[in-house]
Order: sequence, then structure tokens, then C-alpha cells
Amino acid sequence: MIEKLAEKIVSWQIKKKYISQKDRALYCYAYGLLVGQAVNLLIACFLAILFHEYILLVVYLISYIPLRAYSGGHHATSYGICTIVSTVILIVVCLLKKILPISANLYLGICTMLIGRYFIFHIVPVEAKNKPLDESEKKKYRKKSIQIWGIEVVVWISLNMLGFQAESIGIVLAHLTLIVLLYLGIRKTNRRKV
Repeated sequence: MIEKLAEKIVSWQIKKKYISQKDRALYCYAYGLLVGQAVNLLIACFLAILFHEYILLVVYLISYIPLRAYSGGHHATSYGICTIVSTVILIVVCLLKKILPISANLYLGICTMLIGRYFIFHIVPVEAKNKPLDESEKKKYRKKSIQIWGIEVVVWISLNMLGFQAESIGIVLAHLTLIVLLYLGIRKTNRRKV
């Protein structure tokens, strides 16, 4: 669906001579990303309303998106699968917030921060098959991942010290999601090498 919409937009732009035919693949990819992200954001807004978890999902997305952009990990094979997986992840995040006691934030947070630190400092970025990185990109992405992770840890500690445990769980769940997707990305990469 998203691929078809991107293709229609690009075809219209080529027909109107806004872009050239040789740039078709690049623009289809870019519009696919843009439309996919817009759809995922709309779904997140819908789920925030459905679960009454506005602050949780805002904190989660603000924590998750930049860290995921630089650290890599498992990627779905199509925009449709990505949207489904993203929706399931957000539903699980909302449900976990409802069932986890506030005290779990501290223990789960410490565990995810320690495991996350290992991944961020020693493993990221985790490349995807369709996005190989050269050595300079790997260094840049790792450095950015470390910076973002460090800022998020400081924010998480600060929120907890100020008594905002219920709000800070969004950062913990974002880091937990990232750890899982990094692990799956590593496994997928190792399977391809065999």
C-alpha cells in the first residue's frame, strides 16, 4: 500500500516534469519512508488516545526514534510489515505500562540501561542488509548513539529523582525495545553470513 502510494506520487511528479525518470527509485524510496513514518505516527496517536497513554507514547517515541536511527538493528522486509510490527510494539508498550508496578521502573530501568550500555558501546551500529555502512559511518553512528543514550540515561535518572517514575518508564521501554531489535538484527546478520 505505502509502496504503491509512493509510486503514484513519483509517477505524477515525473509526468509533471518535477523530477526525472532516472531519479525514480530514489524518490520512491524517500516517499515510501515519509509516508511510512507518517502512517506510524498516526497509528501512535490513535493508540495514545485508545489507551489514554499520551505522555508514555510521547516519551517513548522521543527516546526510541533518535536512538534507533543511529544504532540500527532488525528491519522489516517491507513497509507494511514494519507498520504492523511497530503497531504491535506500541500496543505492548501501552499494556506493559498498565501492568507493571511503578517500582518495576527502577529495577527494569537499571537492567535495560546496563544491557543497553553494552550494546551501545560495543556493538552498534548493527547494519541492515539494505544499508551497509563504511568505517567512517560506523564511527559516526556509534558516537551519536553513545551521546543520545547518555542523554536519555541522564533524563531517566532525573525524572526518577524528581518523582516522575510513571513518565520515565517510556525511556525504559524504548531502551528495552531497542535491545530486542539490536539482538534480532545481530542474529539476522549472523544467519546471513553462515
